[in-house]
Amino acid sequence: MSSFDPSSIKPDAAPDFKDASGCAKWLQSLPLINVGPSHVRLLAQLDELNAYGIAPAERLKILELLREPVSFVQKEHSKKFSSRPAPLAKPEREILERVYALWDALSYGYQHCLKAFAGGSSATNAALVGERVLWCIGQRMLASYQAYQDVGEREWKLLHSVYAFVEERGVAGGEVAHPTHKGRQTTCTETYAQVLLARALDAQGLDRAHPPRRRRGRRSARRRSLKCRRCLAPHAGRRHDPRSRHPRAREQRAQARRPAAQRREPCGARSG
Repeated sequence: MSSFDPSSIKPDAAPDFKDASGCAKWLQSLPLINVGPSHVRLLAQLDELNAYGIAPAERLKILELLREPVSFVQKEHSKKFSSRPAPLAKPEREILERVYALWDALSYGYQHCLKAFAGGSSATNAALVGERVLWCIGQRMLASYQAYQDVGEREWKLLHSVYAFVEERGVAGGEVAHPTHKGRQTTCTETYAQVLLARALDAQGLDRAHPPRRRRGRRSARRRSLKCRRCLAPHAGRRHDPRSRHPRAREQRAQARRPAAQRREPCGARSG
């Protein structure tokens, strides 16, 4: 189980709530409309909670209460770096790191519950906990794909080890409530497959994501260059007339440069 060991318990940890009822009251005072401060507070409380000793069943209840607000602030934060050109600017990179930290903190909480189940605890819904850990890992990877970043080896090892564990325990196919879609059911197998499918789709799209941007940039620069050359082409002091490119206009200019004896009369002109 060392492959998904969460953070260790510390005696000086002091979260603002220690049970589900306290967490529910704390969430009522959380101003989700202010995404930045709410993100900071959620991360701080999860860090304290992960270092505090709580019964696995109660910890799971708390995490299920925190999951929805965490998803909300993460989605709002992700808008600030999604589909931005790489490399990310410093502010965008800092936001991405905070998003990583919050997904990790939520995942560590569920990993505490999974570790308790591995240790023989029967009070933990292993299928639910396993699915939530897989989902947190997948959401962290999704943030990387949105920012055109590579996924680390640690995330892949954790993903595969967690799924191998729930599969060995025979709970990979157990239905649990979907983490984001109310009224729907999902399984560890389905979540694991979705993470792998997202990677396969990114492998096809990521390599093409940047070259089109550069090609579009070169085409735009070439169009601007041609436009500038057309504007600078007329002689100084002469006003550029777009009609001067018409074939009839070019013929008239050519005749004007010929000697008078060689000039052709325009069609329909009458002789004196």
